[in-house]
Amino acid sequence: MAYNGYLGLFFNEAYDHIRKVCIFLINNFSLPADKAFVVYIQSPESPYLFCKAVTVSHPSAILTLPWPKLRGQFQLNTNVVSLLAKIKVSMEDFSTLSSLDVAALKRIERLVMKVGENLFNFMYSFCGVDGRKLVVSLDILDRWFKKFQDRANATLNHSNSGKERESEEENEVAELEDE
Repeated sequence: MAYNGYLGLFFNEAYDHIRKVCIFLINNFSLPADKAFVVYIQSPESPYLFCKAVTVSHPSAILTLPWPKLRGQFQLNTNVVSLLAKIKVSMEDFSTLSSLDVAALKRIERLVMKVGENLFNFMYSFCGVDGRKLVVSLDILDRWFKKFQDRANATLNHSNSGKERESEEENEVAELEDE
């Protein structure tokens, strides 16, 4: 199998209308366990942007392509290929994946900050003042954690209703793999 690293090229302004791509490993394709196919996109005047990876343990994915907005004004010109947008697939070490997904790391950081802020606000709403110190009851962390767990479970139950839609997408991918 000849592999040149490119899944596709798009040459006109309409590349950003391609919002989703399905990628999967064919049944008999053997990918080493320590490797992954990593999908990147690049729009004009932008660096490559990590999308997702496909591995032996997760052999298929439906990718949402987060095309960056164009910074300049482009016009289609026969002498210039400035509107070239790329989708690149690269085989990389599995160990490098966590450092590639910067957006996920930022989401985690925002989540941690929100949890900390929520804890502070909860404690502050039940505190008293003793000189220059805030005083809270001994069970405040238990009360906050119980409330936090209840909210997390409610969120999980709500998001599990969306799992049915994801399951339908996974079935569509499985059908494509069988063809």
